Amino acid sequence: MEQTDQRRLMGVRAIAAALTEMGMGVNASTISRGLKQRLFHDYGVPGNPLLDLDEVVAVRRNHLDPVKQAAAYVARGVTPAGGSGDVPAGRTESQESLLGAERLREARAKASNAELDLMEREGTLAPVMEFQDGGFELGVMVRDALSARVPGMAAELLGVTDARAAAAIIDRFDREVCQALSDKVEKLLADVAA
Repeated sequence: MEQTDQRRLMGVRAIAAALTEMGMGVNASTISRGLKQRLFHDYGVPGNPLLDLDEVVAVRRNHLDPVKQAAAYVARGVTPAGGSGDVPAGRTESQESLLGAERLREARAKASNAELDLMEREGTLAPVMEFQDGGFELGVMVRDALSARVPGMAAELLGVTDARAAAAIIDRFDREVCQALSDKVEKLLADVAA
């Protein structure tokens, strides 16, 4: 730390450490970003910036987004000096936080698209329209098979008075229908997979 003209000049990492000790919880990248945005005066030379600790503290207390500061205090469980910890009236979100949310949404969309591309290349992506068509065809097959069993079953049940014998006939017809449907579904799935 250098002392020049009543200034407490420090490097970026030293400023971040000092602010953290003061309870302002800041990392070096935040200070560097503020320096690039010209929020602080650089008293050093190119490649070796020196910042005035008092100036950085003043800028962080007075010129930063109060919504973000209030959120940071709440996250740390601290009530800011002279305040209740509430978000200032009329402010619910800062422009920076809206931009961050938009970037997050964009990153999620890109990740989702990349996942879909990977699934398509691996062959694990299901063709939705073909499955919907297959489901419709399956419904039609079930309806037709159940309707087709009625005349044969009725002819065999005619004159059967024993309940067990009637149940056995109905069970046999149902098994035949289920087996025929199972065979058709296997063929349909094989066609979709091909």
